[in-house]
Amino acid sequence: MAETHKAMILQLNPNENCTWTIERPENKSIRIIFSYVQLDPDGSCESENIKVFDGTSSNGPLLGQVCSKNDYVPVFESSSSTLTFQIVTDSARIQRTVFVFYYFFSPNISIPDCGGYLDTLEGSFTSPNYPKPHPELAYCVWHIQVEKGYKIKLNFKEIFLEVDQQCKFDFLAIYDGPSTNSGLIGQVCGLVTPTFESSSNSLTVVLSTDYANSYRGFSASYTSIYAENINTTSLTCSSDRMRVIISKSYLEAFNSNGNN
Repeated sequence: MAETHKAMILQLNPNENCTWTIERPENKSIRIIFSYVQLDPDGSCESENIKVFDGTSSNGPLLGQVCSKNDYVPVFESSSSTLTFQIVTDSARIQRTVFVFYYFFSPNISIPDCGGYLDTLEGSFTSPNYPKPHPELAYCVWHIQVEKGYKIKLNFKEIFLEVDQQCKFDFLAIYDGPSTNSGLIGQVCGLVTPTFESSSNSLTVVLSTDYANSYRGFSASYTSIYAENINTTSLTCSSDRMRVIISKSYLEAFNSNGNN
């Protein structure tokens, strides 16, 4: 396969062993996204999986493996001339569906305002070009990290992405931690305004878009909330406000009641 971009809905039967190889043009990299994976939920990762290889065959270096136990949206990149993925299914008599999308991109050309690092106690960010249509073939990652002892509350003021029941085409993926391997909280698209809350002081947000149907994108804001189960004492100052947190255990050491 050598198209500049291609989307495929793969319907797989039991006992399949299928391999696809993608060849990239010179000076381009390959990004491949498995935005919807429905494999045997009872199958093991050894007997039913998707493997992605950096090279022309399954003998090349393994970039990663996908199975029904994965808790993330699988994305792989390769800068070598070819990329190969192999799907193996077990004997269970059920229908499998995999949506795979790949495209070529120039690694030295970046989209303005596409991802970044946010480390203030509260802030906001939007998709590139918002409220104008988002760019096509974008893959943007925002890493949010606040002070220890806090959790993050993420509020989407607007999401206007292509509507699809499985969010296969354009989507936002929210991860509960500092990377896309931290555990997927949600994968959303369409016209929704969800709110997410992290379990720690970091959160990762990914925007992935394909080559068609660009809409307004999204606008989001976040605040940090004190994680009451964490004992901490801190003083945080910004240009227009000050936040003081004193743990109850600290007050109790002086025979004081936190409720007072």
